[in-house]
Amino acid sequence: MIAHRNARPLSSLGWSLAGGLALSLSLPPVGFYPLAWVALVPILARWADRKATLALAREVYAVFLVAAAATGFWALHLPNELQSALAGLALLFVPVPIAAAVTAAAWVRERFGLGLGLAAFVVDVVLAEFLVLHLPIGTPWTLLGHTQALALPFIQTVELGGVLLLSAWVLGLNVAAFLALEAARQRSRAAWTDRGIAIASFAALIAVPALYGTVRASGDHAPPGHLEVAIVEPNFDPDAWANPVNEERVTHLASVSDALLTDWIARDETASRVGYSTKAPRPDLLVWPRASLPVYGDLERETALYERLSQWAARRRTPLLTGAYTAASDDGRDAPESRFYPLPMSQSAQSALLFHPAHDGPVRYDQVRRVPVLEAVPTAIAKTVGDAVPAFALGERRALLPAGRTHLAASVGYEGVFGDHVRKFVGDGANLLVSLAPHGGGLAGRRQHLAFMRLRALETGRAVLVASADQHSALVLPDGRATELEPTTVAEGSRVAAPIYTGRTPYVRWGDWVGQLALLFGLVGHAAFYGVAKQQAKRPRRRRRQPLTAMTPAG
Repeated sequence: MIAHRNARPLSSLGWSLAGGLALSLSLPPVGFYPLAWVALVPILARWADRKATLALAREVYAVFLVAAAATGFWALHLPNELQSALAGLALLFVPVPIAAAVTAAAWVRERFGLGLGLAAFVVDVVLAEFLVLHLPIGTPWTLLGHTQALALPFIQTVELGGVLLLSAWVLGLNVAAFLALEAARQRSRAAWTDRGIAIASFAALIAVPALYGTVRASGDHAPPGHLEVAIVEPNFDPDAWANPVNEERVTHLASVSDALLTDWIARDETASRVGYSTKAPRPDLLVWPRASLPVYGDLERETALYERLSQWAARRRTPLLTGAYTAASDDGRDAPESRFYPLPMSQSAQSALLFHPAHDGPVRYDQVRRVPVLEAVPTAIAKTVGDAVPAFALGERRALLPAGRTHLAASVGYEGVFGDHVRKFVGDGANLLVSLAPHGGGLAGRRQHLAFMRLRALETGRAVLVASADQHSALVLPDGRATELEPTTVAEGSRVAAPIYTGRTPYVRWGDWVGQLALLFGLVGHAAFYGVAKQQAKRPRRRRRQPLTAMTPAG
């Protein structure tokens, strides 16, 4: 079959799949972000030629499934085999919202033209991502804004509107590139003007964020103070660390902590004798990784462990922040069956506990956002598979943790992926963010998580301290730069002066206003489009008048 000479370029399914692959390469852990600027052009070309049918939805689903699989493949290598299998099945549902959004935009294009269709495309995709970020079952790894996590010259604007502003920016670049190709198909003089406008728009969309980032970087970002932090990074066997009932980890962590504190005091005393040390003789905070405390499933044993750790921190005059699986609820009672299925593993919540010398017991924060399957599964499945995976449950409230002369906020596991959740801590008064990073997923999982923390630091204007159990801890500054911490003379410990900031970014004040606008325009726009289309369908179609012939009967 001979193709029409005026057919849209790149409009085949093969090019669309190639665009999905380019999108996956722009997402962390690869992070070759310029590919995302044009990765959606083949998809837009295909979208402009197809009707809003289930077939189009399947094609878009297939394209974004490529991106989801290439980005989330590390979830198939979790320590728990059953959880890895469930994560593989969950990847099949990740592209569903974006497929629905693109199909809805195609319906608008069919009835109201390409211009309104492209506007609906941008609004509907941002709306779908907004829902993914805020619904309890959301898995926002493949947000278009996340493709730019490593694009430091261009992502400073994230402080204005969060990751959804980056998503809208990426969509704008792709629409401008698509319109330039559309103008290239035309042969009229007006097409040259359209092509110039599209190319100029593409260039402007790149230049404006770069200029904003340059101006922002030239400002004064000196912090008003620092928090001296010691981090324990245990060289523990991954399988033993993944075992939630292993009590040896507490003894090992305490031993490494004592060695780290002894080294800290000795080095500072030596520096003081020389006369150039101005640091505190002890750290302001000692950090243990996520899930450092074992799962007991028993309130009495859990309380006894907490009392020992409180006494341990008081004797060393150093606050201890640690991740833990906890069985007790916030008011000191056992977790009710309605929240946790009553088994040792599924009865636990992931928490951050601060043992402060000035407090009798720990200050506790329970994880509020749990990612389905990666951190929890619905309770019905937990009842079926028993102790294999934790049940799906949510914490009830945010909590700030005192440290030195300031307050910090801890995000447990994958909570740091959700920007709106993290920014609320800063709105409450947190001046430092500590991420008790998830373990598992290998190098790819660690690189992805660190890339997301860059965005959280930019969004909130706060430094983020990433505490890892596999000796890959890092400090992320509010300008997005990340530095991996080097071990001290103690092989399993690091020390860092974490900067404290107090200002508030526009994103902290206003939240996900980009997504809220998309929600408003999407609902109102589609309601209006549906009403107009319904009125048009009711109008009777006019029959064409047959042309009169000049012929007359013979004779």
